[in-house]
Amino acid sequence: MTADVPTMEMVRFRLAGSPTQQDVLDAAAELESFLKGRAGFLRRELLVPDDTAGEWVDLVLWQSADDAFAAAQELESSGKMTECGFFQMIDPNSIVMQHLPAHAMG
Repeated sequence: MTADVPTMEMVRFRLAGSPTQQDVLDAAAELESFLKGRAGFLRRELLVPDDTAGEWVDLVLWQSADDAFAAAQELESSGKMTECGFFQMIDPNSIVMQHLPAHAMG
């Protein structure tokens, strides 16, 4: 992946336990405040299934792949992954993460 191309981080997951949709959205907002402070963060979208048993999709657009990977390392090393309730709501066996080059179309 080219370091200077915008990169879409796409994470598909299912929830662990039975948090409400609002619980997940509140926890996601807490994580987003951390992400917004990272170099290269451009925007985030959380795609919500019709019911909380479905698959969620978390999309984060980064200025580059290097920015995405640096933010992930900082997230782990900072302890935020264990502090943030968002990660406790996710079934770790369901996670599928991809980093894809993002090309503006139009």
